Amino acid sequence: MGMRSRSRCSSIVVSLKKTLRARIRGSLGRGLLLHVEDIMRTGKDVPMVPAGVLAQSLVEMSRKGLGMTAIVRMPGARVGIFTDGDLRRSFDRQVDVRATAWMR
Repeated sequence: MGMRSRSRCSSIVVSLKKTLRARIRGSLGRGLLLHVEDIMRTGKDVPMVPAGVLAQSLVEMSRKGLGMTAIVRMPGARVGIFTDGDLRRSFDRQVDVRATAWMR
């Protein structure tokens, strides 16, 4: 493929994206143009707590507004994940989330 052909294909793709943005509305249209990096959280936006008392995870999930928190032994060394589903199962088993230590 020659340089002129690549350039033309590139401008067709850009034109198509602009048309899609202008024509497609609502969640379907947004979903067609959405990429993971557009919505993923990174760095300090990721809920993260040191391994220890379960209650800290709940506070962090609420503060960051995400239904999970990463459990770490030291900064950057993730050892697990605690989700809102895990929380519901803990309540079902009548676990005392204020006193339960885990993953030490």
